[in-house]
Amino acid sequence: MYASTRNNEKQYSTFEVITGIMPNDGGNIVPSSIRSVSKDELTELENCDFTEITAFTLKKFFPDLTSKECLSLAEKAAKSASQMTGDDKSQAPNLFGQDISSVVYLSEDEAVLEANKGATSCSTDYASNILVTYIAQNREFFNKKNIEIVTDETSFFCSLCETSCTRFGINVVFTGSRKTSDYYENAKLSYAEKQGGQVLESYDCAREYIEKNKSDETFFVYMGTNNFLNTVTNFAFLLSAYVDMIAGGMTTDDGKLNISLPSESSGLALAACLIKKSTEAIDKIIICDKEKGALKEFFDKGIIFPDSNRLPPEFETLYFELTGRNSDKTSEIFSKLEKGETVNENGIRFITKDYYVYDFYEDGTLEAIAEFFDEFGYVFDYRSAKGVAAANDYFDLTEDETPILYAALDEPLFSPCKVYLAIDESDVKVPFIAQKRLIEETGEPVTKYVEEVSGEAKRFQANKKSGDDCPLVN
Repeated sequence: MYASTRNNEKQYSTFEVITGIMPNDGGNIVPSSIRSVSKDELTELENCDFTEITAFTLKKFFPDLTSKECLSLAEKAAKSASQMTGDDKSQAPNLFGQDISSVVYLSEDEAVLEANKGATSCSTDYASNILVTYIAQNREFFNKKNIEIVTDETSFFCSLCETSCTRFGINVVFTGSRKTSDYYENAKLSYAEKQGGQVLESYDCAREYIEKNKSDETFFVYMGTNNFLNTVTNFAFLLSAYVDMIAGGMTTDDGKLNISLPSESSGLALAACLIKKSTEAIDKIIICDKEKGALKEFFDKGIIFPDSNRLPPEFETLYFELTGRNSDKTSEIFSKLEKGETVNENGIRFITKDYYVYDFYEDGTLEAIAEFFDEFGYVFDYRSAKGVAAANDYFDLTEDETPILYAALDEPLFSPCKVYLAIDESDVKVPFIAQKRLIEETGEPVTKYVEEVSGEAKRFQANKKSGDDCPLVN
């Protein structure tokens, strides 16, 4: 069963968890216990493809589902995800399909988990597809109601619109404001709208929209980084990469590895925390905090600031897992934060010793991009390179020789100016020129999604320069 991070007495069903029910107490849904993955199971998984590992993970976290149901969800979600980017497997999301490798090996002790070749990112696309597939297979549970999926995150909005609107006729709503200064973020929203999605800027968040629009005719499904299904999918991605590295002999003698996570990836940090608990596979989790973020202060000093812009939605679940799954304590702490109080949890520093959190440093990030391109010909996106810079800093301080897995989550072509500056030392201000030069210099593949979103972004910039009315840039 499942409960809220703030109340372990009220129980929730598998159906409620997958469809993203939001507890009235304001917490996040978590399983009542974390089931372990044995060494024998890890050995068996070495002979499995990614969909089978996903099915195994789904069964671990949703034991009410049959093994057949889990495999069906994993396989159908992978199929619909690969269809997003066409029939060419080189264009398909990297972990979808038995023939597509999930891990790129750079050296004897460095590898990259590529989760950046989907329509948005592989984990986001895959979680969205599992959700939509589950809804399609369980229509009888919705009592003939209209189904509306609500999200307040751009990446999920794009992924959900690709499958829900075009393939299943399910309405998808995005709540939140547009980022008028970011052409690519605006372009992604516009792209999703063209697939049939709806952007509602009059609501601050998904919870507010759902609360204000409750009715007997509509069943609201929530999808975001704090929907536990997303954590399960991230778990499957990391577990798949770990199994791959075990098979390749790229762990310590006792099966350990370090993992480096991009900035603003608390969802992956949570999944890594759960893998560490259930398999003891991960030695050190290395994270780059975003600029003016909250993680560095939390892990180093135990201080949590009451600023929702600094705290990601899944941070509460991460806190809950790190501090012994104490719902009373979690409720007390996050109730204080909601009242605007700063919390000082000094003892957390001893609990979080297995984490290394690095403050964002631009020069270090650019150096990491240049270093890996020069040495391996590998192009990191700007956000993921922040995690690489964090790992470089950690290794300089500790001289730790444990093999490391870097997680790459974004398309380099969506941060072209920064990436091109790192690789070519040319400060190109116009992103579309930088993108073109980056493609020419590195041979980065241009997926259908990248091409269409870039075209939208270019149009917005042109409209802004010409002074024409534009729905996205004022």
